[in-house]
Amino acid sequence: MGILTTNRKSPVIFTAGDIEHLAARFTILQLRHELHRANVHRAKALLFCQEDLMGYYDEYIEAVNLAIELRKWCKQREKPMGSPTPRIKVEDIKNNIDIVTFIEQYTRLRKSGRNFLGCCPIHDDRHPSLTVYPEDQRWWCFGCNRGGDVFDFIMAVENIDFKQAATLLVSR
Repeated sequence: MGILTTNRKSPVIFTAGDIEHLAARFTILQLRHELHRANVHRAKALLFCQEDLMGYYDEYIEAVNLAIELRKWCKQREKPMGSPTPRIKVEDIKNNIDIVTFIEQYTRLRKSGRNFLGCCPIHDDRHPSLTVYPEDQRWWCFGCNRGGDVFDFIMAVENIDFKQAATLLVSR
């Protein structure tokens, strides 16, 4: 960073230290707001023929622009150099898990036509009220009136949230 100069013969008002101070003090959004304010004040100075203020605002605008660039450069340097963690899509998890074999880990299922029936592990069930629909990869319990996909099942059985359920399903 060097000392700012303007087209005018006025003394330098903002130094490299001032620019670094601006970049450290404000976020990029706040710096852009400062830039807008300086442009409005410069336009007013131009309207009222206040040339001494125009030089100040020209330098301030240049200083804020340099502070924005410095702030962006600092933000890029702060990013970790490692590769980003891979994102796993929910649909990929669902497609890799057969809901029938997954639910069979919690309760015994028997085939009934195209579907499977079993006792629901979510509530105290004595008669088969859980129906698993393998074609849709969905389930429904007529006893507790709950249903959904493999995520809903694991969240209900293990009493966990979605993020924990996704982690658990990926690990299986």
